[in-house]
Amino acid sequence: MSRRPNGSGYLRNNEDGSKTLFMTYIDSKTGVRRKIQVTAKTEAACRQKIQKKLNDIHDAEAEYEEDGNCITKMTVAELCKMHLEYKVDQGLIKPSSRDRNMTTINNQIEAYKLGDIRADKLRVADVDDHFRKLFKEGVLSASSIDKAKDILNAAYNWALLRKEVTENPVAPLLASLEKRLKACDAKSADETDVRVLSPSQEKAFREEALRRGKNGNYIYIQGLCFVLLLETGMRVGELLALRWDDYDKDDGILKISKGRVRVRKGNKVDARKDKLEYTFIEDSTKNHKARNIQLTGEARRILEMIWKESPDRCSGTDYICTTHNGKPMSATDMEHRVKTIYDHAGISSEEVRGLHILRRTFATNKYRAGWDSAKIAAYIGDLESTVKKYYIADRDIRESRGKTVAYISIPEEER
Repeated sequence: MSRRPNGSGYLRNNEDGSKTLFMTYIDSKTGVRRKIQVTAKTEAACRQKIQKKLNDIHDAEAEYEEDGNCITKMTVAELCKMHLEYKVDQGLIKPSSRDRNMTTINNQIEAYKLGDIRADKLRVADVDDHFRKLFKEGVLSASSIDKAKDILNAAYNWALLRKEVTENPVAPLLASLEKRLKACDAKSADETDVRVLSPSQEKAFREEALRRGKNGNYIYIQGLCFVLLLETGMRVGELLALRWDDYDKDDGILKISKGRVRVRKGNKVDARKDKLEYTFIEDSTKNHKARNIQLTGEARRILEMIWKESPDRCSGTDYICTTHNGKPMSATDMEHRVKTIYDHAGISSEEVRGLHILRRTFATNKYRAGWDSAKIAAYIGDLESTVKKYYIADRDIRESRGKTVAYISIPEEER
């Protein structure tokens, strides 16, 4: 890689003869230094691409300077949305993150009185009243309230940089909100710290997921995929992005490098349904790191069974997890189907819901089998601190006098 003259970036000569040019610029609104990278056949073509990207960025910044976006003409909710769209336009967040953040804005900010207040008139007392209400309702988890706090705080920090407000009304409350969030996150002795499938629930779930009908076919075409989640601890989006090319059958190695998610097409509306349009994209994994994992014997057996169910759709680029017709699945489809299996396995929705519990069950099982938390974190593609806090259950569940009780058992060798 060589540095170009006059601070014009770095040029890399690629093995295929193409050129990759790296340049940096400073965002005039946030002061953040960002890197631009383009690849083309020649250096001149690279520079043309770089200039186009810079022009697009400057055009996007100019849009936010128009009078129609002046903070004195918008509500708190509109400011949060404008900041979110700015981050998307600048490539600072992924499209899937945009949708999650927009849901938080819609449900935890816009749906309340706070969302309708004019953005430049918001007071510290208004913010305090809003979060007191969220805590008092007792509906949201601590993490959901924390996300609303972060979105609101970031939007006002952005407005400060743009000199559209003179103070951030969220900042004085950050310390007290953190204390309230920790208290909200605390659980009683009868609540399990991390909810996982108990051994009996896992056994019932596996049996139901792999149940065959009278004709010998599996009742649930995705049942095999659910068991694969139990055997690998993958995220659902990672499973949905897997293709047969990602599986090295000879060595039993699975490459996990992408996630498949549904995202909004900006603000485009489907005129026939009068609803926002969505599309599916494949992006990097949640932690932006690919990993190759060695599969258990059961996981390899499950993949073999999936292949046998549809050998005509098992070429390299075909998805591993599909419908009966070979179409790729969505996370929503998977959530609906797993609920049916839970119901038929005798697992109530009060005890278990959703697919993420399969990831937590995998992590807890491996921890109890002797894996350390660092090994588990590397295998499932997450931070060790996250695994310790959210994926490993220290308590077991049993029925006592008609109630579900969480308890801490003694180690096996001391019984």
